[in-house]
Amino acid sequence: MRGLSAAIASAIFLSGCAYDAKPISTGAVNIVSNHSQKAPGRYALYVDPGELNKVIHPRGTNCAAHSYPLNMTDGFKSSVRATLANIFDQVEDVPTPLQGQTLRTAGYRGQIIVRGESMEGRLIAVPGFWNATISTTIQLAASITVDGPDGRLVGKTLEGMAERESDAGALCSGGAASVEDAATEAMRKLMVQLGETVANTDKLYLASR
Repeated sequence: MRGLSAAIASAIFLSGCAYDAKPISTGAVNIVSNHSQKAPGRYALYVDPGELNKVIHPRGTNCAAHSYPLNMTDGFKSSVRATLANIFDQVEDVPTPLQGQTLRTAGYRGQIIVRGESMEGRLIAVPGFWNATISTTIQLAASITVDGPDGRLVGKTLEGMAERESDAGALCSGGAASVEDAATEAMRKLMVQLGETVANTDKLYLASR
């Protein structure tokens, strides 16, 4: 029986495929804030996804022939927009960062810049007696700056990390679900950190008066 199980597991872990992981966009809604109102004013928002696009390769020999492309570019942008919409009265996308005089001429009170700094993925396939499992850990990092009329209001680098497990499935296809779930939860945690950092910056509300 053990020999048969080992043979089944070996068959599962052979034959290379690329399984795209598609995490869900997730803005932070339930943000804990010291302020009951949104920060008034109209802010320009520039989002740079940066390095949040990577192919996750399994560690070890199990499922080693497979890969899991993870592209969080669109999800990062929409998650940032959704999160900041809960904090500011008005946030408008700009294609490139604006300089001080341009901001004032366009009528903006300030500018928000969010950049995706890094993404690390760790995926391990573990053979079992009846079925195999895949465990994935995703760690994300992003930076945010908010500049107002009198200078820098917010400046911080934040992280979100999550681990999820799924059945390996046929030909290790279940790894995509593990990657997607871990990436979605890591993004949610990152957005909570980002949202609460901004929402609890008193200088932002003082500058908005």
